[in-house]
Amino acid sequence: MDEKRLKTALLMVWGAFLAAALTGVIHSGLSPQEIIGILTQYLEGLGIWGPMSYLGIYSVRGLILFPASLLTMTAGALFGPVQGLFLTLIGENISANLSYLISRYFKAGLLEYLSPSSRLAAKMTCYSQKNGFTLVMVSRLVFLPFDLVSYASGLCCIRHKDFALGSLIGTIPGLLTYTLLGSSFLDLRFLGLAAASLAGSLLLARHLKNKENVLTIT
Repeated sequence: MDEKRLKTALLMVWGAFLAAALTGVIHSGLSPQEIIGILTQYLEGLGIWGPMSYLGIYSVRGLILFPASLLTMTAGALFGPVQGLFLTLIGENISANLSYLISRYFKAGLLEYLSPSSRLAAKMTCYSQKNGFTLVMVSRLVFLPFDLVSYASGLCCIRHKDFALGSLIGTIPGLLTYTLLGSSFLDLRFLGLAAASLAGSLLLARHLKNKENVLTIT
């Protein structure tokens, strides 16, 4: 089997897996709070293996597009704000880079279905290559869909080091916000800190956007 057919087959399997996962979530009828409760109970039952299991789940989460926010809040509720943030930061980086590399691997095959003459796509690719670090960091700071940013960064050929560093720095305020939000299930005082972290992240993103004129394609 040549590489093109292999990629097509893998994409079909991945698509079927995503469809099955989405169907299961929809038919479960579970609310976000119930999902967090189930995850917390499961990880608690693993004892000392809970943190490592959490990292494993978070690392592959992007393959099924499971919401990063729910897993991050689960860490806050189960491990507390400090350990929860530490574990989530590690898991986030593994997940983000895995999604990025997968996107780069499938890039050539996917672009065959897009118009090669699209001037906007060409401009976006050129712009993202030159401004990848800031673009990724601001995208994380304004809470754009986590996996969308990761996969799009791979498709737009953002340099890996720019993506990795921009993602690492840009996700810290967001991860802190959701970790504190999860911790607030146990102590409401963390709710105010979560709101402050959210506001700080958005203000920083606005400052960077104005300073660098990022997200503007000319």
